[in-house]
Amino acid sequence: MADWLTDANHPLTARVMVNRIWQWHFGTGIVKTPNNFGTRGGQPSHPMLLDYLAIRFIELGWSVKKLNREIVLSNTYQLSTKHHASNAEKDTDNRMFWRMNQRRLEVESIRDTLLALAGNLDLTMGGRVNQYNPGRGDRDRFVFSEGATWFRLKDELYIAPRRSVYLPVVRNALFPMFSVFDYADASASIGNRSSTVLPTQALLMMNSSFVVEQAEGFARELLKDSSISTNHLIETAFIRAYGRVPNRTETLDAKRFLKAMREQASSQTSENDLIPIDEFAWSKLTQVMLSANEFIYID
Repeated sequence: MADWLTDANHPLTARVMVNRIWQWHFGTGIVKTPNNFGTRGGQPSHPMLLDYLAIRFIELGWSVKKLNREIVLSNTYQLSTKHHASNAEKDTDNRMFWRMNQRRLEVESIRDTLLALAGNLDLTMGGRVNQYNPGRGDRDRFVFSEGATWFRLKDELYIAPRRSVYLPVVRNALFPMFSVFDYADASASIGNRSSTVLPTQALLMMNSSFVVEQAEGFARELLKDSSISTNHLIETAFIRAYGRVPNRTETLDAKRFLKAMREQASSQTSENDLIPIDEFAWSKLTQVMLSANEFIYID
């Protein structure tokens, strides 16, 4: 069966695969119904491109890595997300790919980026996550627990700062961040995840203890070198969080915000006694940055 599926003359396997790879990069596939290439599915917007990519995929030895490289080095992938009224009038849904679609990061990437910015991401390959909480990472306790027990226990399962691909998916104890950011139903085949915009997502980024902890870690990472100027630290924070340098207005706003937070920390003698004033101020700034749309959207 494997030989039949990967035969160069098989009409579907390579096309289905390259369509999903294209969809991951652009937010929508050349065929909009990745789970249905039949007569009742969607028609390809660029049939010749689909065939070219399928043939190229086979020529590259079915290497996903090599095909990814070819796509991301293309002019189409490197287009701006800038809106053009005349093009939008002709092609509202951008089916002709006259610009890059603005896309939200998948929840796994959001979580991993938060951990990486805080210097907490464990890049260990393979293995299980229960090593971080021995004796408390047993999946059976979550699968078979009754009533509200799992509400008290579920966070223990996701305490590991491993990449999200290694986190177990327990359907009756899903990681809260996953459920808020449109994680797919693990019991069904999902061709394309939905990408909703909900108030609960913004609230989670502002109030989640996990996000707050990573913002504090991000601030500590920035402050490791005490000789760096405030302007340079602000620039470093923007580059790490957003992949760009701040403009003059953003730099001035950040400096004003830091000043206000330092004054607030100085006036509060109980809550922040154990936190250095600079660390308190920077952790508030980094949390604001991590809560912004730019952090979770790709332009």
